[in-house]
Amino acid sequence: MHGESSARKRAPKGGDVTAMPNPRPRLNAQGQVTSWQVTPPTYYVDGIAHRDPPLGAKTKEQLRIKWKQWWANHERGLSRTSALMTDVAEFAAWYSTEILASEVAQGKKSETTENRFNNFLKNHVLSKSHGCGHLRLGTKGRAEQQLNFENLKGWVRRMARDGVGIPTQRRAVWVIRTLGKAMEENPSRSGFNFDPTERLEYPKEDLHDPKRMTMNEYKTDMAVTMALLDAAHEVLPAHFAALWDVANGLGLRRAEIAGLKWSDFGDDGYLTVRRQVLQNSGKYTVTEVLKSQRQRKQLKVRRVQVMPEVAAALKAQRQAQATLQMANRKAWGKVGDSGREAGDWVFSGDGLFMLPTQLQYLLEKMRKAAGPVASRMTLHKGRHDMASYKVAAGVAPDQIADEMGHANAQLIFSVYSHSVAREVSDSAAKMQALMDAMRAQARSDARAV
Repeated sequence: MHGESSARKRAPKGGDVTAMPNPRPRLNAQGQVTSWQVTPPTYYVDGIAHRDPPLGAKTKEQLRIKWKQWWANHERGLSRTSALMTDVAEFAAWYSTEILASEVAQGKKSETTENRFNNFLKNHVLSKSHGCGHLRLGTKGRAEQQLNFENLKGWVRRMARDGVGIPTQRRAVWVIRTLGKAMEENPSRSGFNFDPTERLEYPKEDLHDPKRMTMNEYKTDMAVTMALLDAAHEVLPAHFAALWDVANGLGLRRAEIAGLKWSDFGDDGYLTVRRQVLQNSGKYTVTEVLKSQRQRKQLKVRRVQVMPEVAAALKAQRQAQATLQMANRKAWGKVGDSGREAGDWVFSGDGLFMLPTQLQYLLEKMRKAAGPVASRMTLHKGRHDMASYKVAAGVAPDQIADEMGHANAQLIFSVYSHSVAREVSDSAAKMQALMDAMRAQARSDARAV
């Protein structure tokens, strides 16, 4: 391979190609060891063989230090002449399969990190519409094709143009920054002996913009809620169209939404939350919802009232899902290599449960369709909305806490009452004024008697 080193022939299969071979002793006339020596491997650049003179030192430890320095200089030398990778996409594929997967296998990083990295790599770094995977490594190609700070800034601008939210942009930049550090550590493959992404900062919003909403204002803004609701019905497939109705009307967590079954909905107009889809030991499995960490043996019975609007959206979704199932009845519910469980799942396009990450993908489509007003939203906004509406409607805090799965009813006012604090305060003031007037009237009537 162009720029490949023949030192790989010296290393055992799967071994470290930079490991120093056993050093050779150098003896004096009396047969005493005076120093140690090792010969660097031959390497090729543009088809021409290069061999450096042997390295020598008085001790093995000094020789190891020289060996490490030789490899560092060797890598930098190759990076100045030739890189094994051609563009960001090729380097990212190598890093994901060779480096990141190996670190996960060794327990240095979690599989969640690997999944998150690969998802954002695929959806944003390698995106055909706004990605930067085409940028070439080293100094190859025209100026607009090279991997540099200006072109990376252009990539961030393209993400913003396509409606990618600020949190998603930040995670995508995290991916490219991770690749940049790996490029610096592997200069013979990338053509860089420095981090080309170091100057790229994480996107942030203008804090001085008078039109900028705080996160709580975003969470409680009705315009954002309605924009997401319209977007869900517009861009999502019919068998997923009730996603935002469920998130906003039932206040479920993302893992609970993924674990919903049609059998969880009773004829009395209530939903019983029974399970979640969680990641255990690197695999997503269906886990029963437990009451608490202290009472693991007791199943937590959560009953949530289903509003008529949500019930209507779910009915339409179920009909669309039944139509899809009939069209794909041979493959419906077939468990393949994924190992996902088959069942009467509410959100499913193949008869198997959906992963929480797949729900996140559907949310991305909704946010893009809703426009910049929904760029910062997550599925948790629906949970926030439901709690806030019920606080405003005067529902008892302990009842709201039971429906949402909170152990402490105090959280309802401390976390979810931002949008209704003023209304509750006004209602309390009116109620106090009414009570004072009634007391005054009672005292007046008593004096009259």
